[in-house]
This record gives sequence, structure tokens and C-alpha cells, in this order.
Amino acid sequence: MYKKLLTVLFFISFLCVGSINAKEVKICDDIGEWPPFSYFERDTAGDATPKLTGAVTELLDEVFKIVDLQYSVSMLPWKRCLTSVDNFDRVQKYEVFINGMRSKEREDKYLLSKSIYKTHQGVFYSTKKYPKGLPLYKASDINKFKICSIHGYAINLTNKLYALKKDTEIDDGAKDSLSALKKVSLGRCDILINSREPIYGSVAIGKFKLPNDIKSIICQKLNLRSFIYL
Repeated sequence: MYKKLLTVLFFISFLCVGSINAKEVKICDDIGEWPPFSYFERDTAGDATPKLTGAVTELLDEVFKIVDLQYSVSMLPWKRCLTSVDNFDRVQKYEVFINGMRSKEREDKYLLSKSIYKTHQGVFYSTKKYPKGLPLYKASDINKFKICSIHGYAINLTNKLYALKKDTEIDDGAKDSLSALKKVSLGRCDILINSREPIYGSVAIGKFKLPNDIKSIICQKLNLRSFIYL
């Protein structure tokens, strides 16, 4: 409990930097959603409503009550969200993005909060191509596969974690996780490396169904931490 309290107190002071006189702190996040951390509520028919919910949304509600500031979250294409925060000094639009992942590049660009939650790296593959399971025994084996990535995500971090070779094939054209998973199912990529929680969270809220042939294994190389950036 003490550790959680310290994290919240740090988070409060973090948000107040540069925003103490602001009428509203404008935050952006990925339109693709990141359940169970940030996503649109579903109605009784299973359709997305405009209302955001999730663990990070609830945390923001409580933090902004404490600091007595107003805030709003806009859901944008991820790359546009990052660009808007990058250019806040000029365009004064969005000053915070949430559900980001630590990388050296981001450490150099942003003030970052302490860790808010962890996700687990999963390697998703098709049982049509690998009916006996994915032949992945060590991190360097990643280089044997053609990798799908989602446009705008931190593929450079994946490169560093797994020491990917320059000739390792990476397809980063997918607009979201479902598109990337479909590419894997169709054999256009061998694997997708992605946090497992948001993909299975999307299935849980009824956003999409996994293709029947898609399975995943947990990658023991690293548990990824997500942050909120200012």
C-alpha cells in the first residue's frame, strides 16, 4: 500500500509540472484502445460508446480530483498522438499521452511518470504454419521469423531487446493489433510481438475475436512497463 501511495503522489506532482495554471490538461491516447487499461465502454449490443473506461482512466479521474484540475482524453491514431505531444510547445494541443512504453528515445524527449502497470510480452503465431508450436527457444531465434508490427509502435525497442539483425524482416504496415494478427493468420508474417493483456482484453470486451489459428506464448525476455508521459 505504501509503495502504491508513493507512486500516486509522484504521479500527482508529475502532472502538476507545467500545468498548474492550466484550465484543462489535454491528454491523448491510441484510438485502437488498450483494454483493460483504456477503452470505450460497450453498450448492451456490444457496440463502443463515446465513454472511456479502464484502469488508467479510473486512475486519472482520482488524480485530477486530488489536484483539482480538469482534463480531457482524446483518442487519436497513435502516431498522431505522439506527434501532437512532441509539438506541444508550438501547437499547444496535447501535452500528455498515456499507455506509452519506455524507450531510450522517449526518455530523451519526455518527462515520464513512475511505472503504473506491467504488461507481458507475447509472441503470437499461427498454428496453421506452426502446428507443433512456435520453434522459439532463445531470444536470438526471433531473427528467423518475419515479424509483424503495428504502425507507430515502438519497434525500435523490439529491435534492441532481441538484438534484431538488419536483415530481419519487419512489416509495420498494420493499423492495429487485429490487422497484424490477421496478417499472421494469412501467412504474410510469421509472428507478432505485442503485449498480451490488450489483445486478450480486446477479446474480453468483444472488440474482436482472435482468428481460430492464432496462439501465443509468453516471452520471458522482458515484462514491459507502461508509463504516462508529459
